[in-house]
This record gives sequence, C-alpha cells and structure tokens, in this order.
Amino acid sequence: MKKDLLKEQRILQSKALKLVKTLKLEEVAGETGEFKLVGSAVYGLMTWRDIDADIITKGLPKDACYWRLVRYLFSLEGTKSLFLADNRKRVEQNRPRSMYIGFYYIDEEKNEWKFDLRLLAKKDTVTDKVRKLIEEKATEEDMLNILKIKSVIDGHPGYHKAFSSVDVYEACILHGIQDLKGFREYLKETVKKCKI
Repeated sequence: MKKDLLKEQRILQSKALKLVKTLKLEEVAGETGEFKLVGSAVYGLMTWRDIDADIITKGLPKDACYWRLVRYLFSLEGTKSLFLADNRKRVEQNRPRSMYIGFYYIDEEKNEWKFDLRLLAKKDTVTDKVRKLIEEKATEEDMLNILKIKSVIDGHPGYHKAFSSVDVYEACILHGIQDLKGFREYLKETVKKCKI
C-alpha cells in the first residue's frame, strides 16, 4: 500500500505540473498578478486530480482582471464547467478575502481535473503557513499517513465543508494522527463535530 500511494502521488503530481504548463496558467494569470501553485501538487500530497493556485494581486483583485481570466478559462477546449465566487466582502467566513474560480477540465486522456484558483492580496494568503508547517515539521511517516487518510476521505460529503485537507495535515503533523480512525476521533475533539 505504501508504494502504491507514493507512486500514485508522484504520477498525479507530474501530470498536474505538466497540465498547468500546457494550459499556460502561469503565463495568462501573470497578466493579473503573481501565479503561485499551492496545495497538494506542491506539497507532494496528491491523492486525486485537484490543482490549487493563488493569483496574488496588489490589493484586492479587480473585476476586469478576474473576468479576463474567466474568459480565458472558459475558452479552453477541455473546460467542462466553471464556478465563480466573489468573497472580497467575506461572505464565506472560512475562506480568505478573494475572488474564486473553480473549474473542471478534461485532459487529453479524458481524465477530469478540478482547479481552485483564488485571486487575492498578499496579506490575505493563508497557504504560506501550511507550506511552512509541512516543510519544517512533516516526517516521511506523517506524509504517508496524510496520503492514507486523504485517499479514503475523497468524495466524503463533509470534505471541503466541515473539514479540509489542512485539518488532515495538522492532525497528522501536529497531533500524531496515523489513520482514519484517529482522524475521526481528532475531528470529534475539535469544533468540527463531523462524522466521517
């Protein structure tokens, strides 16, 4: 199981990085702000086809920049659907002040990829804290435990609503959680109150 999870992670990560280049996301988003790939594709913790990126702007993102990027993504041949949200006024309290673009893309192998792009000011980014936690504190065992848990919770209705990947990272790295059973207990003890 260990080799399978690690091998699958490496394959997914390689394909994710290639797809970002193929779609010219850094180049196109660069017209708006600094494109920064974040999340599991950077951390080496991929268990499904999900790519996250921040597009860091000077101050709060502007409508014109946002819509230019939306038009580009909509024009891509493989784009299946787009989801848009304006959270500059913090409508969603558990998300940073940002403008969000979620889209599903079908690659040349007919695989579906989910993208989460956030346009936000540098002061509103939260991903650097997570990256630092993983780089400075995660052991190889922690990384494998994270992969084991994430591979099971994908598709759970509470995922991304009641709990997130960051909860898994913190549970394993900071609290020594090693498996799904332990993660369930961890969530019960936190304010998440979520059954998985």
